[in-house]
Amino acid sequence: MKRNILLLALAIASSAIVTAQEVKHPKYKISQFQLSFGGDRSLAPLNINQNEFNILAPGALIPANSTPYTTQFGWDAPTLNLNVAFHPLKKNGLAGEYNKNRTFRAGISAQGISASIYNTSNSFTTRIDTLVSSANGSIYGFIDSTHRDFTYSSYMATAVKLDFSYLASTDISKRFSFYSGVGLNFGITLAPRTEIYSHSWDSEQITDTNDNYISTQSVYNSSNVNRQVYQNKMGYMAALYVPIGVDFCLGKKNEVMKKMHLFFELRPTVSVLSIPEAKTYVYPSMQNCVGIKFTW
Repeated sequence: MKRNILLLALAIASSAIVTAQEVKHPKYKISQFQLSFGGDRSLAPLNINQNEFNILAPGALIPANSTPYTTQFGWDAPTLNLNVAFHPLKKNGLAGEYNKNRTFRAGISAQGISASIYNTSNSFTTRIDTLVSSANGSIYGFIDSTHRDFTYSSYMATAVKLDFSYLASTDISKRFSFYSGVGLNFGITLAPRTEIYSHSWDSEQITDTNDNYISTQSVYNSSNVNRQVYQNKMGYMAALYVPIGVDFCLGKKNEVMKKMHLFFELRPTVSVLSIPEAKTYVYPSMQNCVGIKFTW
């Protein structure tokens, strides 16, 4: 009887040891939450012709003397990013060690798109007075009135996208670490619309008889402000990018601060934007973000 009990105990113990040896850890472990803000900018405007513009904004015309925005960003999209990060299990997976210098990142981002279509301005000047010296009756200057009209149009929407990236980093146990990798995001454009905005300025300028500037006074004409909005169809947006970033650990001794990091990231990007009424655009841009990450 005692022998049977001993054999049973040995069998149970052996089974427990085998089971313990067969315990495997997940291949990936969620270890970070990231919150970041940034933007996506490009100098490339949307090259939309009159026929396409008629579909986006029925009845509206692109002024003959208009030009795309070239003196400022033709594409501007402030961005909010929410991500979680996974570390892969090291080759000796049974030890339960994860490679924290390799990261898979997944999340969601929202972008407020504002892409310029055209920009135009017109002005005309009228001479309204001549300045005459009371001492000798000679003309010493002029007062000119200038009226300027500005009109510009933009394609606007909110893009909601899924975002995935793989990152390789230097030693994250250091105060500073650097990383790079490859990323992809894609999603849909919500509430797309074409907006046309116009306003005017009036100014008076005093010059001498040689047209040299003496003084000026400008007035914004609020009564001539006009905004037209045309609702458009939903499209899609995607981007392939190379993240290049730096990570800063906020603490080396305090356990709470050791888990908090600040990071800054640049993303040279090739973006795709689909506007159903017009065409699909492929253009270069530069994404960037600054944020905070919580690790555990």
